[in-house]
Amino acid sequence: MTTVSAIIVAAGKGRRMNAAAPKQYLVLGGLPILSRTLLAVDACPEVDDICLVVPGSDIDYCRKAVLDPICLRAPVKMIAGGAQRQESVYNGLSSLASDDHIVLIHDGVRPFVGIDEIRRCIDAAKIHGACIPGLPVIDTLKAVDDGGDIIRTIDRSRLWHAQTPQAFQCRLIKDAHEKAKRDGITGTDDALLIERLGEKVHVVSGSIFNIKITTPEDLKMAEAIADAYFKSINSALKKGGQYMTDLLDVIRERRSIRNYEPTEIPRDKIHAILEAVQMTPSWANTQCWEVIVVTNPEIKQQLQEAVPKSNPAYKSITAAPVVLALCAKKGTSGYYKDIVTTQYGDWFMFDLGLAAQSIGLAAHFLGLGSLIIGLYDHVRAKEVLGVPEGIDQVALITLGYPSKVPSPPKRRDISEFTHENRF
Repeated sequence: MTTVSAIIVAAGKGRRMNAAAPKQYLVLGGLPILSRTLLAVDACPEVDDICLVVPGSDIDYCRKAVLDPICLRAPVKMIAGGAQRQESVYNGLSSLASDDHIVLIHDGVRPFVGIDEIRRCIDAAKIHGACIPGLPVIDTLKAVDDGGDIIRTIDRSRLWHAQTPQAFQCRLIKDAHEKAKRDGITGTDDALLIERLGEKVHVVSGSIFNIKITTPEDLKMAEAIADAYFKSINSALKKGGQYMTDLLDVIRERRSIRNYEPTEIPRDKIHAILEAVQMTPSWANTQCWEVIVVTNPEIKQQLQEAVPKSNPAYKSITAAPVVLALCAKKGTSGYYKDIVTTQYGDWFMFDLGLAAQSIGLAAHFLGLGSLIIGLYDHVRAKEVLGVPEGIDQVALITLGYPSKVPSPPKRRDISEFTHENRF
């Protein structure tokens, strides 16, 4: 299987935006634009790792403001960019350990790139060596002289707008950059450097939504797209649509789901569920939870081996696209100045129960099913997941689109468990 590395270039200053912060850090849909771009690229399962190129002085800032708020599947390394985009891409290419794979080079301010576009580029690069996504020019183009008068109308039948991610066989794009560096040539995109080698660059269809956010007008357009593009819990609450907007309905209709469709869950939905955990109340706001997002099939298989085959949830572990491993830092919840203050000892099970409830309700809210699993070999699961000492691995929660929804269980009548003033 061919390894695919994505280089996301975000080392520019964004002067055309006329904003206080560089354009890649401006907020879009509740997150920095660069965070949104990372989520979009990471959503493509063919992408194995990501190299994020940012200004050297921004690396610590990006770690806190861009990476920490989101959950990514692929490992990310950050490196310092250069004075120009081409130099930043060269730095990213130089950081790659191997030449025997496919490289995607993507603008950090194109947050709307889709999984299908990325896949088309990867597949074409494997065949042709170099590929870019693009759109045919549909406007009439005029050549104009210095005085503002039309010289001629340009034939647009062979003209395309170039987009990113641009995909290349690694050795080819490295050779192109090294030659450009020797020749003192700066290209407007990476495909141009391939053209200078005399090599062909294949073009696949892009998307009108894959805009590059460079100017204030672009940002306004992006905000309009984002209203429909990002399906977060907050937007669901405001707009309704396919999601439940009544809390009691969400609680009433949620089920424990054991059977799932083999459909990927968008990273934005996973992030929205983790936002629900983030906002869950906890003892003195200690937030003792740690959540491991498991999508790797091999790790899920190992976790399944920790579950007894007699457990009805046994097959759910590998059937679900995502498994959330809920962990707890010991000695924080229920403690004051390192002294436990409750008669029940460490309070982490209570806090994790609330977090698990938030996960289940948020998942249902977003059209997903979930199942909380507690009966399994926790020691084995902790080893599989690499959980360090001082942290307990408490529960596994499967997530996915339901293929079968069970009937509601019988509930006790309110009068059966409610008491007035005294038991």
